[in-house]
Amino acid sequence: GSFTRYVPRDVVRDLMQSGELCRLAMSERRCTIMFTDIAGFTTMCERVPTADLSQLVHAYFECMTRHVGRHGGIVDKFVGDAIMAVWGAPFRSGNPEVRATLCAMRMARETKVAPLA
Repeated sequence: GSFTRYVPRDVVRDLMQSGELCRLAMSERRCTIMFTDIAGFTTMCERVPTADLSQLVHAYFECMTRHVGRHGGIVDKFVGDAIMAVWGAPFRSGNPEVRATLCAMRMARETKVAPLA
């Protein structure tokens, strides 16, 4: 369904099998969190027709979500034009800060190759 659209299927499967999906508990983890947004988005909203803007944001989310997943992260949420991604949770992973940094570098390179504005 829609949950697996942005969360890798293997993560959803593992969460369901582990019982962590519905378990409300805190545990200490070494995690890295990354926030991104589209530079100049407010100005863009004033110039770009809504339908075109919607397609643009959808394409951005799809592309950036792929990069997050390829680098072992999970998109936690979308807020407006922003993405919050996490490495190291809900499952531990090695070097979450390195994975997030490599992802951020790839995302930056991607937006320079195919700029949004």
